[in-house]
Amino acid sequence: MIEVIQAGLFTTVQDLGRYGWRQLGFARSGAMDPLAASAANLLLDQDVNMPLLECTLLGPTLKFHCDSAIVLTGATMTVKVDGNLHQPGQTIAIKAGQTVVIGRAAHGCRSYLAIKGGISTPDVLGSVSYQSHVGLGLQLQRDNRLSITPYTGPVADCHSWVGLTWPLTPVLAVFASAHTDQLQDGIEALSTQPWQLSQHANRIGLRLSGQPLNHSRLNDMPSEPVLPGTVQLPPNGLPLILGADSQSTGGYPKVAQVCESSLTTLAQLRPNQELWFEPISLEEAKLRQRRQQRHLKILRQAAHAKWLQ
Repeated sequence: MIEVIQAGLFTTVQDLGRYGWRQLGFARSGAMDPLAASAANLLLDQDVNMPLLECTLLGPTLKFHCDSAIVLTGATMTVKVDGNLHQPGQTIAIKAGQTVVIGRAAHGCRSYLAIKGGISTPDVLGSVSYQSHVGLGLQLQRDNRLSITPYTGPVADCHSWVGLTWPLTPVLAVFASAHTDQLQDGIEALSTQPWQLSQHANRIGLRLSGQPLNHSRLNDMPSEPVLPGTVQLPPNGLPLILGADSQSTGGYPKVAQVCESSLTTLAQLRPNQELWFEPISLEEAKLRQRRQQRHLKILRQAAHAKWLQ
């Protein structure tokens, strides 16, 4: 069992999301940074979908009441066990009675704390993911008790840079979407200037500021399906990027789609941070996604071999 001493700024239980229910209006939800979440679980030699904690900007303080093992990936938050500093992306053995403190994010926005055996919490529609606007799942509060399975075996010494991020110059790779042709100069119009993430950013959507784009907006446009990473263009001409908790349909023109491999960069953007768009083809987006999946496959094999030793 884990006791929540401090909950952090916004710490939630996540997995990789709630799939197959968007036709009923349920968001996919799940980890905003699926690469970092997957890497954390793989370093512990467990399924990528195992429930873990998503920590936003400031992490929680947790007291473990049983032996376990943990890994922290994603944004560069400090991790201390009974005051001793440990490296992110590294397996850490935990003894019953020890306290784990996840600090502030120096770079990036979201960290993922995976625990050996995962976190036992009821699922809804096949996922434990927290969905902010409908209240599904669990956001940590002080004095919460999280149920985990004790782990008393040897802890493999695993370390990886996969899933760790330092977005000094964040670049989001995007490809054309259904209404890109409404943009003057097409999808290239997105890449002619730096954009800035506004203060209005959360797991549902991220609003950008900059020079408004010229567009010919459809009148009385019906709502259409949207996905995490869809770039919409409201009437003010400033892009809005949808997050993991976004609605299943939207009525703004879809001018681009953030490619799957760039969702990790999207998740790590901080308010007021500058970013760029990089237009790529759909074929290039698929290539980058396959490359990212290969990195995870190599990590899975390497970590599994370590845990077998």
